[in-house]
Formats: sequence, C-alpha cells, structure tokens
Amino acid sequence: MNKTINKRISKALSIMMALLMILGGLTIPGTFFSPSVSAASATATLVNKSSISSTSITKGDSVTLYASATGGSGNYTYAYYYKKCVASSWMTASDFSTATSAKITPLVATDYDARVSVKDSTGKVVSKDFKISVAKAQTSEELTNNSTISSTMISKGNSFTLYGAASGGSGKYTYAYYYKKSVSSDWMTASKFSTATSAKITPAVATDYDARVSVKDSSTGKVVSKDFKVTVTKALTSKSSISTTSITKGQSLKLYGSAAGGSGDYQYAYYYKLSKNSVFKTIQDYSTTQTITYKPTTANDYDFMIKVKDSGGNTVKSTFTVHVAAALSCNAAVSAETVAVNGKVLISGAASGGSEGYTYAYYYKESSDSSYTTIKTYSTTTSINLTFRYSGTYKILVRVKDSNGAVASKTFNVSVTAAEGLDATVDAILNEIIDNSMTDLEKIRAIHDWLVNNVEYDTTGYNSGNIADTSYTAEGLFATRVAVCDGYAKAFTAMASRAGFDVIHVTGLGYNGTVTESHAWNQIKWNGKWYNVDVTWDDPVVSAGYGDNLSYEYFMVPDSVFELDHSASSTKYSCTAEQPTDLLIPYIIEEATSAPNTVYCENTTDLAAAFGKYKNNSTSVFTIIYKSSGTSSDVFDDIRRSYPAGYSLSISLKPWKFSGYYEVGITLTKV
Repeated sequence: MNKTINKRISKALSIMMALLMILGGLTIPGTFFSPSVSAASATATLVNKSSISSTSITKGDSVTLYASATGGSGNYTYAYYYKKCVASSWMTASDFSTATSAKITPLVATDYDARVSVKDSTGKVVSKDFKISVAKAQTSEELTNNSTISSTMISKGNSFTLYGAASGGSGKYTYAYYYKKSVSSDWMTASKFSTATSAKITPAVATDYDARVSVKDSSTGKVVSKDFKVTVTKALTSKSSISTTSITKGQSLKLYGSAAGGSGDYQYAYYYKLSKNSVFKTIQDYSTTQTITYKPTTANDYDFMIKVKDSGGNTVKSTFTVHVAAALSCNAAVSAETVAVNGKVLISGAASGGSEGYTYAYYYKESSDSSYTTIKTYSTTTSINLTFRYSGTYKILVRVKDSNGAVASKTFNVSVTAAEGLDATVDAILNEIIDNSMTDLEKIRAIHDWLVNNVEYDTTGYNSGNIADTSYTAEGLFATRVAVCDGYAKAFTAMASRAGFDVIHVTGLGYNGTVTESHAWNQIKWNGKWYNVDVTWDDPVVSAGYGDNLSYEYFMVPDSVFELDHSASSTKYSCTAEQPTDLLIPYIIEEATSAPNTVYCENTTDLAAAFGKYKNNSTSVFTIIYKSSGTSSDVFDDIRRSYPAGYSLSISLKPWKFSGYYEVGITLTKV
C-alpha cells in the first residue's frame, strides 16, 4: 500500500513540476528534480554573428562569407545571398544548410551587397548585410607610339629625320622606318626593326611624302605605327611684294616679305636706296617680320630690296622701284565769284603732283553755316555747274584725291546778288518748288506742274478773238496767272533756264482734234538728250475730259509722239529719246496714293483687295488709279467683276496722267 501511494505521489509531483516549469521556469533544488538545459536556450535572443573575408576586392577575385550565431533554439542553418547595389533582386549563393561559409566571385567591377541569414530550429531567421567594393582588374599599359619627326616641310635635296619612341607595352622596343610618295601605295624601307631610335631620309622628288615609324615590344610582338606627312618643296623662291610703285611725298608704302619652296621657317630683311645711288641701306635686318612700313623723305625714285632666308641658310631677293611724286595740289577754279540769284557757277576740278588717277568731290555752304552740303562725291568728273537759289555769301569746296588716297583741297568765296524784274519773280517761284537735293527730272517736272496747276488758259480771250497782250508774255502770265500757249511756253523757258537747263521756245502749228492753228511749246535738254514739252496741252482746260488733273501726255516726249499733232516752223532739235515713264510713273503714283482714300491697282486681284479695304462701311467713297492696256469698257468690266456682293456700285472713270492709266471714282454702298 505504501509503495502504491508513493508512486502516485511521485507521479503527481512530476506532473506538477512540469506545469511549474512551463508556467514559470521553476527550478527545484536538490536531487529530487534536476532537468538538463542546452546552450541554445529558448530564452536567449537569436543573434547573427556572421562575418566577411573582405569588403574590397578586384574583379576576378572572390570574397568568403562566414556564418555564425548565438541564442535562438536548437540547431542553426545558414543561407548566403548577394546582388549589385543598384539591383533590387538578390541572387542565392547557397540556400539554407549547415554550411558555415560560402564563396562569392563577382563578375562586374561595381559595388555589391552580400547577406548571411541564420535560422534556428523554431524557424526564426536573422540576417546580416555587408558592402563589397569590386574594382577593375589591373592591366598592363597599352603600347603607345610616341615617335616624332624633325620637320614636315623641307626643300628638295635636304633630309628629315624620324625619331622612334614608345611607352607602355612590355619588354624592350625595336623600331622600323618607312616612307613613300603620298600618291603611291608602296612603302619603301628606310630601316628594318632594330633598336636604332632614328633614321634620316632624303626624298628625291619635290612632292608630298608619307613617313612611318613602327614600334614593336619584345614580349608580345605587338606593333603600333605612327604616320607623318612631309612636303618636299622646290628650291627657295621669293614671293615678296610692295603695296604701290607710285606715291606722293609724305605718304608711306608697305613692303611684304613672302617666299615659297626652301625649307623650314623664313626670315626677312629689308633695304632701300635712291635709284641713282649704288649702295643699299638697311631698313630692318633678318627677322620673322613679314610686313614693314616705310615713308620716303624726298620726291625721288627709290629702289627697295627684300631678302628671304630659309632655315637651311639659302637666300633669295626681290627688288622694286617706287616713284615718289611731289605733294598733291588742288588746282580747281570757278567761272565767277559774283553771280545773280539762279546764276550758274562752273566749278572746274584740276590737280598736280601726287599719283595720277585723280578723283574730285564738290561741296558748298553758306558762309555762316558750320557744315558743307555735298554737290557730288568723288568721281572723275572735272567740271560741274552750281546754281544758287538765294542771295548771300557762299563757300565752294573742291577736294581732289589721287590714286594713293592723298587728298588736297581748295575753297572759293562766291557772292550771290539778288535778281530784278522777271528773274526775281521766277527766282521766288523756283525757290519754293525746287532745291538742290532734287534730280534734274524732278526739277523739270516741278516747273511743268507749277504752270499747269497755277495758270489758267485765256479761254475768254480765245473764244472772243480778243486775247490780251499779257497772255502772250511770261511777265503777263506771272502777273495775271492767265495765258495762251505762247505765254505758257515763254514762262517755261524763263523758269527752266533760271533753273540751269538748256531750253528753247518753239513755234509752229498744232492740231487740237478739231482744227489746226498756230501754237507754241518748248524743247528742253535732259540727261544729254532733247525732249519735247507742251505745258499748254497738259493743262486740263485744253485736254478735254481730263477734269482738274494735270496730264503728262506731252511731257518729255520724242518726236515720234509729238509730231502726230505738232509741226514746228521755228528752229528745233531732233528728239529721239523715249519718254522716261519708268522714272516718272512710280513717284507720280506714290504722290497720288498719298492722298486720302486713294489706292493703286494693276489687276483684278488688287481691285478685290481695294474693295475689301472699304466694304465695311455703309457707304465708302474712294479713288482707284488703275493700270490697264484695255479700253474704258474693259476697265468697267474689271471693276464690276471685283466689287463685293451685297453692295451697290457707282463708278466715274476718266483717263489719268499717262496713257494706259485711268482714274476711277468709286462709291460703294451696302444694300
């Protein structure tokens, strides 16, 4: 009974002790209960103690990861991983096992991450990471050919030297030397492979050559070549020159040293002497200076010499003769130093000394002005007329320039007195309508236009048969602004002549479309040719249908046009030049279109654009200057085809100033 009880108590105690150990880790002293506890106690934390053999290696080498751990439970297993630092995915070097090390050999020279993971028997895993720097493998230096050449340009008969040199590679170097004409494909051997570090080559022909140095190292037999270009020139020749062979005393000249052929760099020396002397004097001894300036001190003939020396000591020379003339002098003259207003002064350009090939420039100003007005810039013109429009004291300046650029000048004082009578009247008008900045054609047109726009034809006297005497004179025209053809023609003569033109008064017969009767007109010289001008028939009173617009139908026209309705009985000149419409029309059109609501059109496209400009108003009134080779009916048709829909159109049409041009009045009303 006691044994049975003891067994039960012992079993009960065993169960109780097991529960206490589970719940609280109870330990009972003495020999009654003594359990065994391992080093990897369940109460200790698992710690990864792994290490790495190196964190810096060279590509091709390996690194070893060593696994170690403490704590945790049961036995350990280990896994090994690695990856490039820039990558996100790990590569497995060794999966979980009892192996305590793993070797890794990176394939790329870059930075890597390495990891050792340890796992205990409960499945808990602790990892430890390492950084590995993988450097490039050290290699031997590449074989480099450092050979040089003594010169890349020599003259025929001279030599150049190739110098062998190298670095890198392995072992000792040997050198071989070759050359050939650049146009050839076959190399000639100057020296086979040897330890000789130079070779001299003397080309036989003046042409371009290729030269080559090949270097070979002894351990690998690798060969590296280096090529050079060599120009072999002909014998040294002088290409020296001088800026001019004729100057004026006080001017300078330039000496230019230049050469071809020879070898190496050139040096230059410069000398001079009076042509009558035998010994040269040194201006500058040998140097690399290629240009020098020299100013002769006397008006005389000089000899100059330029010597050239190449690097081989060869010399050549060039000589030049220079004429040094006396100083340039302006010998200009004027035809008069006292003239009336609108009187002409002929200015004549002349010169002496200096270098021949003179050009002249002409200027004038009022004495009180600070600057001159240019009459004509430098040219070969040796005379020019100047017409003074106002009384006063003036200065005329003439400048002469010689072929070397030397300039001399001369000034004149001119007194301009006021005109009287008819001349004074004409001068007052001319001063209002023309100036020296205008072209001659613009001046002639200004006179024509003033007469047409400011004078009325004496229709009263003409129709009554009782024409006043004043209508036949220039004085009467300017006083009354009324005249017949003779008065127009005489006034045009007075104005044009005072403006400086050659002009004549012509009489004869004119056919006005109805009858032939006595008539008068003018001829004027422009641009070296004579032209016919009929101011009277360009007046709108006579030219029926022209309204208030002046015409140019009889302005600057040839005989072939003029003699269709004019026949001269007095002396006249032959007029064969065509009317200069290419000069007249553009600025007359420009003048016309400067007026408000006036446009110029040459085709239906222009017409459509013009209508487009004015169609936005309920009613628009504007004028079109239209160029057409057709009839008036053709012009009407063009306009009707071009105006916009939704508008009514009123048109008035009449010929404009030139044949082939029409003035079209437009009233455009929105319907």
